[in-house]
Amino acid sequence: MPRPLSATPVSAPATLTEAAILWTECLHGAGDLRAAITSLSRCARAESAVLIRANAETGKHRILSSYDCKAAVGAFPLTQPLGLDLITIPAHRARAGSLWFLHDPSRAEADRLEPEQQRWLAQRAIADVVLVVLGQNAGSVDLLEFHLTRRLDRRDQDQLEGLAQAIAFAWNRRPAGRIARLMTNAPAVTRRLDMDQAPVSTALSSANPWHLTATELRICNLIRDGLAATDIVSAFGIAESTVRSHLRNIYAKAGVTGQVGLVHKLLDGPSAKAAMH
Repeated sequence: MPRPLSATPVSAPATLTEAAILWTECLHGAGDLRAAITSLSRCARAESAVLIRANAETGKHRILSSYDCKAAVGAFPLTQPLGLDLITIPAHRARAGSLWFLHDPSRAEADRLEPEQQRWLAQRAIADVVLVVLGQNAGSVDLLEFHLTRRLDRRDQDQLEGLAQAIAFAWNRRPAGRIARLMTNAPAVTRRLDMDQAPVSTALSSANPWHLTATELRICNLIRDGLAATDIVSAFGIAESTVRSHLRNIYAKAGVTGQVGLVHKLLDGPSAKAAMH
C-alpha cells in the first residue's frame, strides 16, 4: 500500500505537486509548518525561504516560519526579508497566488532595497528572489519568499505560477486559528525571528501587566497552548460570540491586531497558571 503524502520524506519530495499537497495537509492539521516550507523550497531549488505576515501600510513584518539549507554551517543569516519591497503596486491590491520577482525587467529593484538586503543578497550569492502572495486579512499581507542561487527560465516560472496558485488556495481555506497553533509548536529559534515584537516576559505572570480578567487569563493560556477560538468555545461552554468579544478585549490590552500577534507575545512569557489559582 502506498504511503500517504504526509509520510513522504521532507528531504526529497518527488514533485512540486506533492510538495503543495504536503503544504495543504499541514494547513489542515496533518504536518509541521517548517517542514512544509522546507519541502516547497527544495522542490523549487531555493536556498532559503521565509513566511511573512506584513502590514500593508507600514511595511512592518513578522516572520512566521523560515528555512535555510545553510543555517547549520553558519551562513550569513537573513535578517531583513525583501517582502513588500518586491511588490510594485499597492500591497492591498496584490492578488493572492500572484508572483513577484526581484529581477523583473519592468522594475528598478536596486533602488527599492535597503543596504542590509543588498549585502545579504551579495553575501549569499542570491541570483533571484521570488515572492508568492498568499492572501490578505485585516490590513496584513501574507507572503512566502524564496531565495534562489540561479535565475529562473520560462519553464521554471510556469511551474512556480501553478504552485503559487495551489498554495495560496490552500492558505486561504485553512481552518481558523491554524497558524497560531502551528506557531505554538514551532521551534523557539523560529518563533524568535520576529523582528518587530519586543518580548513581554511577564505577560501572563502574577503581575498581570495587561490587566486581564480571570477569564481573559484563562483564554490566553489556551491560546498559548494552541487552541483556536472554536476550541475555546468547547472548553468554556459559552457562545462563540462571547469568546470573540473576550479576544477583542485581549488584543486591545496586549497591543496586537490578531491571534498570531498575541501568540508571539504569549510564547515569550512565563505561565499564567499561578495567576489563576
